[in-house]
Amino acid sequence: MVEIPVNEALNLMPLPLVIVTTESEDGKRAGMTAAWVTQASWKPPYVAIAIYNKWTTLKIILEKKEFAINYVSPSLARVALEVFGSLSSARVDKFEVASKKYNVRVGYGRSVRVPVLLDAPIIIECKLLKYFEVGDHYLVICDPVSAYRGGEEEPLSFYRGKLHTLNEYRVK
Repeated sequence: MVEIPVNEALNLMPLPLVIVTTESEDGKRAGMTAAWVTQASWKPPYVAIAIYNKWTTLKIILEKKEFAINYVSPSLARVALEVFGSLSSARVDKFEVASKKYNVRVGYGRSVRVPVLLDAPIIIECKLLKYFEVGDHYLVICDPVSAYRGGEEEPLSFYRGKLHTLNEYRVK
C-alpha cells in the first residue's frame, strides 16, 4: 500500500453539487454552491451540509431557519460555478444575475418561504434543526420538509475537480 496525503484522499471522494438558497425576513436573498452535503439519517430523513463560517448564506440560514437545496444539472453548471460559487451574496443579488445573464427561472418554495431554482432537477425544502461549528465551517443539520422535481436533467457530481453526470459511472 502506498500512503497518500489525507487531503488528496478527500479530493477523490465523489460529491453531489447543489446550490443552497435562502432569504432573510427583510427580503435579502442569498445562495451558494456547495458540495459537502449528505443524507445524515434514514429515520427521520435528515440532511447535513457543511458551510463556511463567514458566508452570508449561513448567517441567513441561522436566522431564518429555512433554506432549499437545489441539485445542479448540466444546464445549471455555469450558474453554480460563475454566479453562486463566485459572487458574494453580501454584494450582489445572485438570483438577479442568474435570471438576467443565464435565464434561470426563480420561484419560491412550497413549504418554506425561500427562493428556489425552478429548473433544478431536484429541489429539497429544509427547516434547520441543529448546527455545529466544525473547524472553519458549520455543519448544518436540517429536516427536509418537501422535495420535488424541477427539471428533467440528471444531477451532476463533483469528482477529481470536474463535474460529471452520474450516467458516466453506471456499473454495467
